[in-house]
Amino acid sequence: RILVYGGCLTIGWPSGDNYARSMVDKLGELGIYTEVIGCGISDKSAGELAGAMRKKAVYDKMGLRGEGILRLLKRRGPFDLVLIWMGIGDVARGNLAEGVLDMHKACH
Repeated sequence: RILVYGGCLTIGWPSGDNYARSMVDKLGELGIYTEVIGCGISDKSAGELAGAMRKKAVYDKMGLRGEGILRLLKRRGPFDLVLIWMGIGDVARGNLAEGVLDMHKACH
């Protein structure tokens, strides 16, 4: 079981090609069948998502709902692999590492 968690790229912005769904399709083509859970929350920085790790509901600017990674791990876990995919907005702000590291630590 795999959890894919992150920002706008995780939900498939700008193409609309959801990363978790794409991963399931590609792994299936290779004969690897696994469950992939995706949670992408656009317009949030890694620091904002790290600060919302325990929240039941985290909303993006379009009103779409996700949830904090700790809550998701507890509710839907265990997972064999967790991919935290952040970057675009954080690179522009210069603060990528700290929030991602906090979420990574929460997975252990």
